[in-house]
Amino acid sequence: MFSKQPAFLVVLPFLVASHALAQQTGQQSSQQASPYSLVQLIDPSDARIAYTGRWNFSDLSQPWCGWQGTSIRVRFTGTMISADLNAGSQTEYFRVIVDGDHAGSQKFPVQPGLATYTLADGLTMAIHEVELVKETYKGTSATFHGFEIHGHGLMDPPPPPPRRIELYGDSNLAGYSLERDGVRMPLVRMELELLRYFIAHEGEVLSRERLLNEVWDADSFPTTRTVDTHILKLRKKIEPDPEQPRHLLTVRGVGYKFQG
Repeated sequence: MFSKQPAFLVVLPFLVASHALAQQTGQQSSQQASPYSLVQLIDPSDARIAYTGRWNFSDLSQPWCGWQGTSIRVRFTGTMISADLNAGSQTEYFRVIVDGDHAGSQKFPVQPGLATYTLADGLTMAIHEVELVKETYKGTSATFHGFEIHGHGLMDPPPPPPRRIELYGDSNLAGYSLERDGVRMPLVRMELELLRYFIAHEGEVLSRERLLNEVWDADSFPTTRTVDTHILKLRKKIEPDPEQPRHLLTVRGVGYKFQG
């Protein structure tokens, strides 16, 4: 689904581009359009881009973020969307969610250096929503340099989520935990990611290989035994009786299944 090619600057004649700083003035930023190819180049300062999380906008032409969970959402009319990204000093992993399909979302690596990544292609010419979520924080901050859309371009920003979570503490929150029977149990990050993936794929039989590919980073060198170890730890935290699990079930010869 994803392709990567070196980023380049496209100069199209007879186009008028506005470089107003939308975050400061409320005006929409530059959108360059070709009447023949319907290629829309979307500047990061465009007011129709919804940013969530700890973004730094000291340079509106290339906002940067560090923490995982930081995201961008857009609504657009078109058949393809790509993003210009630079991971910083190390490879970082991002996840793209198309039209709210969290179960079918895809995780992909972003390399150091500015490059263009195709987020979705072959879509129908209709209104779509794409969310891009940063999942790792291994090196220096990642920068976002804009979108390219094949179609009619951006729509008004998507509505904000109907619910919010409030976190209390300093900037380095310990923030992974769950409660069972009123008792709070801390989770390490990979336990949280594994549980989140199981919940998103409730009822599906998931092989160990699929869990390794989707939950663990490709450069962390995990093994199928790693999955089994994390399953045992999760069962101790979510199952009333870990020896007789009701939620994280073993499917012999295949893998595991989550049952809520």
